[in-house]
Amino acid sequence: MCFLSLSCQSESHDTVPQLDAAIPADATGLDTDLGTDSGAADATLIQDANPLDDTIQTAIRAAGQTEDERVRFELLSDLSSQLPTDHPLQSDLQKILPIVERWAYGRDRFWSPGDQDMAGEGGYLAADFIQRIWPGAETYPPLVRPESVLRPIWCIYRARMLVWSTIQTSLFADDAFEEARACMRVAQDAFPDNQIIGMYLDQPIPWTSELSPDPTAPNWANQQRLALNKLSQVIHFWIDQRQTNDGQFGGGWGDDVELWRWWAPILIGFEDSKVSEAHARLTEGIFSLPRMELGYSDILTDVEHSSEETADTIIPALLREPGSPLHRGRAAVIGDLMSRLWFGENQLGYRQFKSTYLNSMTVDEGPEHGCDTPYHSRVVAPALRLWQLDPDHSVGQSIQDWLDNWVAVAARQESGKAAGLLPAAIDYPSGQVRQESGQWWRPGCHILPTLFRYPRAVSMLATGLVQTHVMTGEPRYLDPLRFVADNRNLADPDAEEGSLGWALAEVSGQMLEAMSKYRLATEQALFDGVLRSRGHVYVRSILTGNSDLLDGALEALNEQLSVDYAAYTSEVRFTDRVFKFHRRYADQFRNVSHGRPDTKLLYQMITGDFGEGIYFPLRAVKWNIAPTDVAVRVHRNRPDAFESELFNFSESSRRIPVSLFRLNDGSYRWEMSCNRHMPTAGRVDENAEQHSFTVVVPPRTLCQIAVESL
Repeated sequence: MCFLSLSCQSESHDTVPQLDAAIPADATGLDTDLGTDSGAADATLIQDANPLDDTIQTAIRAAGQTEDERVRFELLSDLSSQLPTDHPLQSDLQKILPIVERWAYGRDRFWSPGDQDMAGEGGYLAADFIQRIWPGAETYPPLVRPESVLRPIWCIYRARMLVWSTIQTSLFADDAFEEARACMRVAQDAFPDNQIIGMYLDQPIPWTSELSPDPTAPNWANQQRLALNKLSQVIHFWIDQRQTNDGQFGGGWGDDVELWRWWAPILIGFEDSKVSEAHARLTEGIFSLPRMELGYSDILTDVEHSSEETADTIIPALLREPGSPLHRGRAAVIGDLMSRLWFGENQLGYRQFKSTYLNSMTVDEGPEHGCDTPYHSRVVAPALRLWQLDPDHSVGQSIQDWLDNWVAVAARQESGKAAGLLPAAIDYPSGQVRQESGQWWRPGCHILPTLFRYPRAVSMLATGLVQTHVMTGEPRYLDPLRFVADNRNLADPDAEEGSLGWALAEVSGQMLEAMSKYRLATEQALFDGVLRSRGHVYVRSILTGNSDLLDGALEALNEQLSVDYAAYTSEVRFTDRVFKFHRRYADQFRNVSHGRPDTKLLYQMITGDFGEGIYFPLRAVKWNIAPTDVAVRVHRNRPDAFESELFNFSESSRRIPVSLFRLNDGSYRWEMSCNRHMPTAGRVDENAEQHSFTVVVPPRTLCQIAVESL
């Protein structure tokens, strides 16, 4: 079924108002300044169906052709100020101008400091339309007349609102995209030179770079340098053009905090003062909100969303400042809330979360929300990080109590779930596998039946199990991972929903991150059979010694970043969807897919971690320089040794302070060898939080850095 706005019907191509037609002499009495009545005719006689004065044509054409929102707003504002108040175009201009103004001056004129009505999506970028834009419902933007010459400009905004709201929610996608594309075709017919319009209609905009490959550098270094340069451009856009004084980025606090997930290669791997200060401003802005007074949001909502504002601020803060009493204290609050408020003892004697809806003061103990789910791992994440930093902290016992329940439930055959599998949810207070209508893989627990559907968020839970195994030495925490690995040959994506074969096919990819963390933390090859074939490309390159894998992956990343800079910056309306334009929209219509850029590849190469930094982070190193004109590739990340390659693209030597975070206590020596240069060496300094040393890297030379114990 097709829902199309009247003004965006595909057949309207033949009736687009013509902007280049000459206006008959008797159709208007306006002089060229558009504001003086010559007395020849009443302005109300001018109808949009008639051709328009050249000056009006020029203004509207320029407003449609420009890709600069502020230029468009000023052009249309000037047009409105020059037209008589009773001119037929005025009514349409008064509908369009407020919309254009929001896109042009969102931060400057529509930002409100402090909290918003919605935890996410409530910022200045989209709050005006996210709950008002639906395919087929012509309620927003305010509808201009179908015959209006301003209709193509109206279409530019209607189409983009439809695309971005659907990228955000996935609701009515087919109908929304069909209507949006019809609208954009109307706009493109009128303004064929506007590249942003074309970007929505399968015409990528080249994104070039001034950087040239250095012939003395290996391919991986040239490729990584280019990718880091482009990632920095995107991050700096968001800081320079979107961040407000209180730390917001325009998407709503609950979505803004997710930005760090793709900032990580630079925020965690390097020292870019602009990036680190911006994240600190966001973090302190969150914790300055009245609703965060008790250390966790006081909004009673589901755990997927309420947990983001703590997990996505405390964890990166503790990666940047592991010893910070402030951030450790914030993580400790989570542990206290777990044991004091959120946990309850179920009827089988285990401790578990009582509800999927909780806040800093209460839990919703209604039976429809009485569930513990893998998504609760995000609630626990700051406490897991605190325990990792302080193995003797009391929060460790609360985490073990919680995970003991998950291990026990996984071992049982119950509610149709096979023994060995982690469930989608655990019912409270019964402690049994939660099921709804006999379906254990669809436990309900939320107004949206898909939010906690199996195997969502199992990756988070599995990584928590691995961390707990590593810290306690208890083998039982690995049982759910072993079961999936040992039975992977039984996986059958075509099997009946809920069956063992189906579940193994669904969950196998969710276990890869946890298996990778296990491999790095223990150096044991228990899951190598899986990781060598299905692990992330960085993990596979380390385990197999095949560095060519990284060359190909970096080239693919730069191909993804070769087009549509605007789709990652000025066009984005939701801060948790910065890299989703292609995967969720454009790739459905283009001949060449671009997908989501793999920024995790950069994070792993630069830090040596296997996987992401939010759950059980195991990064080896931070390079205390800006991420410009440098490329690094960590080869060895162990508690007793470190190895990396580094290339300095500068024309002069570069002093690089290095911080190491995984080395055991003790004395270490570093050595650096570079092509055509004498090796240099020194002793590694140690303090309570890290080991550190400084190297002076010669220009345009590949260097090898190694750290070993004395």
